[in-house]
Amino acid sequence: MLWTFVAVYVVVPAARGDTSRYYGFYDEVGGSPQGVAKTLFTDPGAVLGALFEVPDLAYVLWLSVPLCGLFLLSPGLAALALPQLVANGLSDFPSMTDPRYHSVAAVIPFLIAATVFGVARLPASRQVLAAASVVVTSTLVALVVGPWPLLVGVVPLGGRAPLQASHVEALREAISRVPPGAPISASNVAGAHLSARHAIYTVPVLGDATWALLDLEDPWATSPESPLLHKRPAQVRLLARRLDEDRRWRKVFERDGVLVFRKLSG
Repeated sequence: MLWTFVAVYVVVPAARGDTSRYYGFYDEVGGSPQGVAKTLFTDPGAVLGALFEVPDLAYVLWLSVPLCGLFLLSPGLAALALPQLVANGLSDFPSMTDPRYHSVAAVIPFLIAATVFGVARLPASRQVLAAASVVVTSTLVALVVGPWPLLVGVVPLGGRAPLQASHVEALREAISRVPPGAPISASNVAGAHLSARHAIYTVPVLGDATWALLDLEDPWATSPESPLLHKRPAQVRLLARRLDEDRRWRKVFERDGVLVFRKLSG
């Protein structure tokens, strides 16, 4: 708790000159730790509503099924997952309540440990069956939801189809056109390969970028006010059209829906 306080109220303001942009994850319930606490007293219904939305309930279900809910047999240990579960549930960022994302990292250890102790509390005659049920169920869920179906060309449940080879090659060539270290605004997927530089922005934010790489098949976009990524294909296309018409920018690459623009000097 002490380190969290130092990180949120000392380190972030010192480095950024402002509060954390990730407060945007909690705009609907106050937008900051103090805001959430205030909302809890002034509008508790908003907090409860944020915690019991359908995605939040589905999230808890997805965490329970692979472990057959046996962590409930060790409630004290399982309860240590509650702070992170609450933090995830209050967020309006979809991936925070998606068990395939890293937001689950501070939840799973406690649920697995509680499952182990829960199985140990069962009668000896039922322990092997309970443990086997967890292994079988978690394996089946991993095969359906995890990345393993991609090995045989099948898209996992809720997953995205792999990019076509031609589109991957277009992205690779586009990325190679951008000078190392140049400030750039890029689409989400391509941005992962361009992030080792001092300044990088997610479309449609340009900032002081002198290059822009837009993937019209990558709809994820953000805004200057919030780090939240949302599917906004219209904004991506609008930015592409705006840069194409802006005399200060020149299109230097276009293939398979991937465009690269360079800002002209002066």
